[in-house]
Amino acid sequence: GKEYTVYKLNKSSNYSLVYGVNIETGKKNIYRYESSEGTLQIYDNVENKSTIKDQINYKKLILILSGVIVFLILLSTIGFTKKPKSNSDDGLSKKDIKKIEKETKKEEKKRKKMQKKGEPEL
Repeated sequence: GKEYTVYKLNKSSNYSLVYGVNIETGKKNIYRYESSEGTLQIYDNVENKSTIKDQINYKKLILILSGVIVFLILLSTIGFTKKPKSNSDDGLSKKDIKKIEKETKKEEKKRKKMQKKGEPEL
């Protein structure tokens, strides 16, 4: 008829954690109580420690993979937004073609001026 504080993962769990004293040895410890069989066993936290280590390792792995994915997305975005140099059939870029056209127009203007003055063409 006594009440004791126990800890369960959820209400439907058969396992509870209880703080108690071993009558034979007098040692205090945390025990795992299994309700369907009515048995007590010293609670060993090794399972939880390994699970926590696994969770930490998984978090690290997720962070590393996320970083790699973000890096690849940035690289592909830069690659798709950068305009490639377009070359004409003779290997000249559009910039070179515009420069040549500009120089040609200047030369034509000079020639027309010289013709008006009556100077011979070079």
